[in-house]
Amino acid sequence: MFRAAVFEQLGESRLEGAVTTDICGKADANATRLDKEAVDTIKKARLHRKVATAVFFESNGGQARAEATAPEIRMDVAEPGLDIGNVETVLEALAASCYFLSVEKNRYRFGLSPNLNKLLADRRANIKPERIDGHVRAEVQKVFPALTGLERAFFPEKSSQILDRSILTLVVLPPEQSLAEKNTLSMIDR
Repeated sequence: MFRAAVFEQLGESRLEGAVTTDICGKADANATRLDKEAVDTIKKARLHRKVATAVFFESNGGQARAEATAPEIRMDVAEPGLDIGNVETVLEALAASCYFLSVEKNRYRFGLSPNLNKLLADRRANIKPERIDGHVRAEVQKVFPALTGLERAFFPEKSSQILDRSILTLVVLPPEQSLAEKNTLSMIDR
């Protein structure tokens, strides 16, 4: 209800994606997740959520400048007993994790469009190396189609995996073996 009232006052309901993805509203929202993973002093203060909320209101609350500076953010979240030096640490973590937070010359802003570089980097990080290896090997095999009079041996680990027949055989080494390595040349000799 509070979120709906805020968006009504701002006159911009499209910011809901930024709030639920980066601040709170979903169990895996970036600021909420960072608070759970933080050291005790930051975790107890819920500093990631507080800083993200301060940036959100400073950059979208009808201010003359639609951005938040580090001094403004420190002033917004300051309270007795809070180590104000943790704000910079939190800002760095938020800048590295949040999709809708943009940082330009120490000025922070939540906007409508996500950071596409961050989305791509996160998607790439979620791809398992085994899956990548499988795709690379499949593409290498496509490059060398079956031809009459040519036997193919893909990625052999032992010489027994290469058939000993009177036919021209193309042996393709695994992608992780480079000719620059001494081990590869000795394997070829064997």
